[in-house]
Amino acid sequence: MEKPTDTIMFSDMFWNDKKAKLKKQYPGLSDTDLTYEPGNLRELMNCLSIKLGKTGNELKELIFNL
Repeated sequence: MEKPTDTIMFSDMFWNDKKAKLKKQYPGLSDTDLTYEPGNLRELMNCLSIKLGKTGNELKELIFNL
């Protein structure tokens, strides 16, 4: 279950900016890999974690430091 902060954290404006930066830094990521739909944060994070070979915490840090 998503926490309320997860929804705020992944607002459209926030995610569109981070998505563009991730795609530039990791050109192998597809639009599908980077698609976020409300309620599916866990699926997005799991997909990116596998694709980038990062733990959940490493991925969160990466995203927030972009």
